[in-house]
Amino acid sequence: MKAEADAVSPSGAMGAVDAAGPPRSPAQLAWQAFWRNRAAVAGMATVLAFFAVVLVGLVLTKGAHPVLDPREVRLPDRLKPPMARPNMEAVAAAHLPRLGRYLLGTDELGRDVFARMLEGGFVSLSVGFVAVGIAVALGILIGGIAGHYGRTWIGMGRVGLAVDTLITGLIDVMLSFPTFFLILTVVAVLKP
Repeated sequence: MKAEADAVSPSGAMGAVDAAGPPRSPAQLAWQAFWRNRAAVAGMATVLAFFAVVLVGLVLTKGAHPVLDPREVRLPDRLKPPMARPNMEAVAAAHLPRLGRYLLGTDELGRDVFARMLEGGFVSLSVGFVAVGIAVALGILIGGIAGHYGRTWIGMGRVGLAVDTLITGLIDVMLSFPTFFLILTVVAVLKP
């Protein structure tokens, strides 16, 4: 009888424990917080939209007879503006774009810019995800080393430094360089 009285609040409503249902795992709480954050949901929707465009582009631009051929050279249709129709007299019927228009125009060789963008989107998205994967792996490795060996001293004799202090100092030096100049230096050193 006493336990029932404790579970019911003075207003007659059930207590917080009973109303909430079973306890939730940390993963369930994280997903709930994610779905409540509109910016996070919008970001995920944007990334999924990019993936959808890239996958559709991959299907449309690959194979023996692609629907949109990014490599088809049509010299009479050089530098056409967006939504332009192909030159029906100068371009052979087999080489005409399947959509009947150049959605984003053509380049200096008459290649369809829209088809080339769809083909390049896969490479660009892949490079981005590989770069993020490498950054996450290095961050976990370096953070794990700094956390595990944190106050361990390295050095010779009386001169020494804690591992986490050394790693923090190296990262601070790396972050002190402006990104633009760092990219220019890498490009200058790694000539093609």
